[in-house]
Amino acid sequence: MARAAFHGEGRQVRLSVYDLNLKINHRFSDKDRLYLSAYRGRDVMDQDTKDYPNRFGVDVGWGNTIASLRWNHIFGNRLFANTTVAYNNYDMDLYSFDHSTWDSGNFENIDVTYGSSIKDWSAAIDFDYEPLPQHSIKFGGSYTYHTFVPEVVGSDYQKKGMYEEPTKETFLLPKRPIYANDALVYAEDDWKIGDALTMNIGGSMAMFRVRRKTYVSFQPRVSVRWQMLNDVALKASYSEMSQCFHLLTSMPISMPTDLWVPITENIKPERSRQLSVGAYYTGWKGWEISLEAYTKKLTNVLEYKDGMGFMGFSGNWERLVSMGEGRSMGLEFMLHRTVGRVTGWLAYTLSKSDRQFSKESGVNGGERFPFTYDRRHNLNLVFNWKAGKNFDLDATWAYYSGVAATIALEQGYIVTPEARRLPTMFRIAITIVFRPLICFVSGPTFAKCSKEALSAHGT
Repeated sequence: MARAAFHGEGRQVRLSVYDLNLKINHRFSDKDRLYLSAYRGRDVMDQDTKDYPNRFGVDVGWGNTIASLRWNHIFGNRLFANTTVAYNNYDMDLYSFDHSTWDSGNFENIDVTYGSSIKDWSAAIDFDYEPLPQHSIKFGGSYTYHTFVPEVVGSDYQKKGMYEEPTKETFLLPKRPIYANDALVYAEDDWKIGDALTMNIGGSMAMFRVRRKTYVSFQPRVSVRWQMLNDVALKASYSEMSQCFHLLTSMPISMPTDLWVPITENIKPERSRQLSVGAYYTGWKGWEISLEAYTKKLTNVLEYKDGMGFMGFSGNWERLVSMGEGRSMGLEFMLHRTVGRVTGWLAYTLSKSDRQFSKESGVNGGERFPFTYDRRHNLNLVFNWKAGKNFDLDATWAYYSGVAATIALEQGYIVTPEARRLPTMFRIAITIVFRPLICFVSGPTFAKCSKEALSAHGT
């Protein structure tokens, strides 16, 4: 649990975070094991600004509750299975207020609430089967029952003027949950063809039913790895995916107000087709070098129409969005040190991601524009040093170029959007791990304990 508060010039910002984890494992026999895990986390951010006698602010809270029970069963040397049942509940609540008071006792109060939630019950079974040394087969299926509440909006308006009677107006958009059934079956084979060639072939069949509308999709995938030389390998892959959820964001950075909304009879599933190629070199002892390139084509991506946002204006989020196309492409390089007391890696990514909608969609006039999470450059340097068996030092340095953002510029009474890049960001993290030698005994037992501890720590 963590808490923090910031104050200054009549403004107060409070942050609180907590995470609870529970894990219980039980072994019934050599062939049966049970795993229980649970998680509960909640983040709260409050901002309160006082400009006496006025006051305004916003309170945001979001959290997740997850529980799962997994049974692992070994049928034999070639077949085992994992059966899982799970529960997941995510919710977000926002409260915004603007209270104005005058010396005469008159006032004007505006309070707005907004919320969304997703609740899932799921069950899945996954099999691993090795009929031959050259084949490793995975197959299984899953079912999830979703309950979406994309938006719950409420407002309260109170006013009292000098020559006016007090007025009060209350608006509440009732919950409109969306229920959906999500089922999937899949299979894949990791096939070793000779000493130099490995192929993975698979696919999944998915069904999503919502509001009496059923969507069915087949999602194939294939990857090939060729060991061209002892220290040179080439890899290529192709995959198609269909996603029954859309991420709606109205901010230039990731925020809890980003909404995950389901497909409906009006909103189609998002589809993607991705192709990637790569080369890998291990001829330099203790080092690995890789270079990969990818391109992705997306259809039925979702965005808010110009001027719309997560608070909604009509009480129906489906009227605030439009569907279009997207694309992503990138080049990734990695230099990885894998042996010795000092290890780590240097990774660099050059990427581009954008969107385009029709002229009639109401999104950017039909012109292509950068996606919210488009970052041109991403550089990471990771350093790991094992100074001894009782001391570790880890350090990370990261550089991120600014994401794309549309900022409203106010000139007089005119507000115009302008596309800009947010500032670049650097991040440094250092972790030190020290394991002291402690023995809580005396006499001959202490000498034995000390000898065992020193031996365990390599001294």
